[in-house]
Amino acid sequence: MAMAGPTGLNLIPIADTVGPGECLFGVYSAGNKWDIAKRGNLWHCATIGLTDRIEIGYDNNLNATTYGNVKFRFAQGKNYAISAGVMNFDFRTGLNAVYVVGRYDMPNMRLHAGVYRDTVEHPMIGVDFAMKNGWTGMVEHFGGPNGSTWAGVFIPLPMKGLGLTFSAGLPTDHHQPWQHTINLSYGIRL
Repeated sequence: MAMAGPTGLNLIPIADTVGPGECLFGVYSAGNKWDIAKRGNLWHCATIGLTDRIEIGYDNNLNATTYGNVKFRFAQGKNYAISAGVMNFDFRTGLNAVYVVGRYDMPNMRLHAGVYRDTVEHPMIGVDFAMKNGWTGMVEHFGGPNGSTWAGVFIPLPMKGLGLTFSAGLPTDHHQPWQHTINLSYGIRL
């Protein structure tokens, strides 16, 4: 089955990890309907598999803010996986978010659910599913304060390892604008 991304959907992390020696590099733009042309954020990121259970990575928004990420997959079976991690670790302030997430594989889709904690707890739930031409669809909800519901599509490009993701999110606070991301990713094995 195709995957939305090696270790996440549009917004929420998933229980999968990249394999040992595998690297995923990306550049992406994130913004909302009010700042698409004015000041959309440009980012670059990388995720590297250290072992078959541990990955590390970073995100940098080109404004000199770098966030660290680490994930440990502590259980995996024929049709499930469970992981825990730290993401959005701000190296300047020490602020971060922790999460636990599980994956359950069904015949035509994968279900992802967990909890994310920054200053409060946020329930997370999502699905990804195969579409035509190798595309992958994904829908998810990130609950709690500043929550949002996202939908997106991953499109593999003709060059092996290269892919493009388009996604949009609607905040649960309907006074906030809808959000978007566009991500160009490239995965390799060292």
